[in-house]
Parts: sequence; structure tokens; C-alpha cells
Amino acid sequence: MRIGPIALVLGVLALAGCDTPTAPRTLERLSVNETTRLQSYAFQGGCSASIGKADQKRLHDFLRQNTDPARDVIVVSVPRSCNARVDRQRQAALRALIGNSYGALRLVIGTPGDPVATRGVVRIAHIEGVAVDTTQCTVATNCSTAANLAAMVADPRDMFLPETGNSYWNHPPEMDLRTTANLTSDSLSGS
Repeated sequence: MRIGPIALVLGVLALAGCDTPTAPRTLERLSVNETTRLQSYAFQGGCSASIGKADQKRLHDFLRQNTDPARDVIVVSVPRSCNARVDRQRQAALRALIGNSYGALRLVIGTPGDPVATRGVVRIAHIEGVAVDTTQCTVATNCSTAANLAAMVADPRDMFLPETGNSYWNHPPEMDLRTTANLTSDSLSGS
């Protein structure tokens, strides 16, 4: 009868030594070096696709003074309107107003769950290049591969808010955003 408890203890010890290998972590090695400037704008109503003349002038002045078309991505949040037809008209109005002359234009569209709103934000993302995070480099983490890939990126703007895939920048809540004009990413992070 002593074989039973001994076999049980040996079995438990043998199983205790079995450990499932941990799944490898995904390391985000590449990131875009960028600085940001923001400017708010407003449509003239919840069911309007018109932007007032004063806001149009302010946006043109802001973009003309702060953009480098060769290195910038212009990200515009488009607030949700009262219906899908006006949503499409808002997108067309912004494309006509801003175009691609200030940099690559990306529209971030409000989703059906967003409240009807009039204010949006124009964000200038000044792309300086591609950075490689080397803080956790080992032979197994392929830092040299990441560095080579970063060197091969012809246009770093392609890595910032790509045209396909999920967007990560949510539309701001309805509030007075005039105070956000000319903020930089450093002042937003508290540095």
C-alpha cells in the first residue's frame, strides 16, 4: 500500500515540472517620430455641411503657416451629423476645403455611436522619420531587422494613420475646442 502514496507524490512532482511555454510577446519596434499641432473648426449646425467663412480662413491660415507638404499628414476629425447624406457632404466639404496641397489628408469619420456634433479638429502631424525601439534588444528580438525595415521605409507618412485598417484617433467630445489651437505634442504630454 505504500506504493500508492509514493506514486501519487512522484506523479504530482512530475506534473509540477511540466510548464507550458509562454507565448512570445509582440514587440512594437517601429514608431513614427512626429510633432503635432491642433486647430478646431465647426460646422454651422448638427445637420449642416457648411463651415463658416471665419473658420475657413482660420483653417487656411493655420495650415499655410504650419505645414510642410512633403512631411506632414493632415488628420481631420469629422463629427457625425444628423444623417448619412450630410456625413458624406461634410467629408466632401473638408476634402474640397483642405485638399492635398498641405500634406497627405486623412479623414477620421465619426461612428454611428457618436453623438451628433458640430466641432471637429484638424491635426497636423509633422513626420520626422521612423524610430526603432532598442530598449529590449537581444539576439532573439530582431532589432537589426527592425532597423533595416525602418531604413527601407520610403515615406514615413505611410506608417502614420494608414488609409486602411482601424483608426485609433477617436473623435473628440462636443466641447469648446478653440483653446486647443497651436498646442504641440510636448504641451499635451505635460513635458
